[in-house]
Amino acid sequence: MGDSDLTPVLALASLTDKCAALFVAYAAARFAALAARALARFATRAAFRAGDIFFFAGAFAAAFCALWTASHRFFVAATIAARPAALSLRLALGAASSLAGAGASDSPRTFAHLRC
Repeated sequence: MGDSDLTPVLALASLTDKCAALFVAYAAARFAALAARALARFATRAAFRAGDIFFFAGAFAAAFCALWTASHRFFVAATIAARPAALSLRLALGAASSLAGAGASDSPRTFAHLRC
């Protein structure tokens, strides 16, 4: 049976059958259009979500790096400021040496020129 065999049948089809076939074709086309639109919306939203995730991850990484740098600078500045004070206390060059007397013979400044 070829297409030529169905031609007389289609010619004799009633108007109701033709309308039903037209309705089915319209419904199929409408469904395909809505499915394509839904897929496009889904893909667009997924792409924007991925972009937002990438953006927020980048922003989080930038904020983390900024906070890390700031805390590191503070730690280094505190270390630089504390080192002279620690050496002064270690060598008793602060107020503690004035209690023993500035002219005392056990002052570390007296022995600074001597080598062991």
